Amino acid sequence: MFDTVTATPATHTKLDRNGERVSVAAYFKDTYNYTLCFPNAPYVKLRGQDGFVSLELCFVVEGSRVPPLSLNAAQTAKMIDIARQEPQERQQSVVQLRNEVVKYKQDGLIQAWGVQVSNEPVRPEGRQLPPPRVTYGLNTI
Repeated sequence: MFDTVTATPATHTKLDRNGERVSVAAYFKDTYNYTLCFPNAPYVKLRGQDGFVSLELCFVVEGSRVPPLSLNAAQTAKMIDIARQEPQERQQSVVQLRNEVVKYKQDGLIQAWGVQVSNEPVRPEGRQLPPPRVTYGLNTI
């Protein structure tokens, strides 16, 4: 189990090993002779310990459950506001957000994860289905 996922990559986080400051990535190389495949990815801090583990070495045990998270009042209000947006308004906010984070191409973490962001919104093909017929008692709508 772990406490947190870090915001910094393993190459930028230093820990103390025998009075010497080494990165988490260097620690794995020196201690376990393992070179991280994604050294710019975040890592996790182990619960109740001073240990760190790269996300690439973590796995989810089959059948394990993620506990449901409850939203606080402010989060619930924001979620409702977002869900209430018209499609055009939502698309405009997505395009605006994409333009604000144009620096993602220089972000080592995003590159390490292989994330690519298109300049244009995706236009999926689809069709609108007719509404279903609902029968309630003797009435059909």
